[in-house]
Amino acid sequence: MLKKEDLLLENLRLKGRLREQSRQMKRLCNNLQKTYLNTITALASAIDAKDGYTNGHSDRLSRYAVIIATALRLGESRVKAIEYAAKLHDIGKIATPDYILNKPGKLTEDEWREMKAHALRGAAIIEPLEFLKGVVPVVRHHHERFDGKGYPSGLRGKRIMLEARILAVADAFEAMTTNRPYQKARGIEKAKEELEKNKNSQFDPKVVDVFLGVLGNGSLN
Repeated sequence: MLKKEDLLLENLRLKGRLREQSRQMKRLCNNLQKTYLNTITALASAIDAKDGYTNGHSDRLSRYAVIIATALRLGESRVKAIEYAAKLHDIGKIATPDYILNKPGKLTEDEWREMKAHALRGAAIIEPLEFLKGVVPVVRHHHERFDGKGYPSGLRGKRIMLEARILAVADAFEAMTTNRPYQKARGIEKAKEELEKNKNSQFDPKVVDVFLGVLGNGSLN
């Protein structure tokens, strides 16, 4: 029969092994998460790189969105979720035909319906990944409007999660200040005027005010 001291030593050894196994499992999970995220981000970058107009879009959007979220004093985990959502927001466009993405003229009703489907498709692509659970609704609702006229759900006001409202402002600014098939880039001042004009209709006024403040104090530089 083992002595009491031997039992204590054996118990300590077992606890040590369990702690080490726990650390190994945590490292493995972190590595798997990074692998999954890198794979999906690479796919998102491939969407950006389909043409010269959108190349680098997700990286720029991510920067703007993180700056807004930080200015709003959101917690670290929420800022990280916004960063991931910005990088992955258009992942659903992987299933959108190139001719629709790059069409210089107005989309037909069917083409517009196909374009809008990317928000739900993107959410469905990342939904199986547990560590991106908080990112899914941001990707799904980043095209909602503050007045309820957006898609896919027609949510209104604060029924739209704040992260999605932030992404909507950052996405619009990035789109306005870069060349697109359907329009030439506007200057920063013109883009600021558009954001101001569309407060309470397309955009959350508080998010716009915070972003305009960031632009005004030169924090983007």
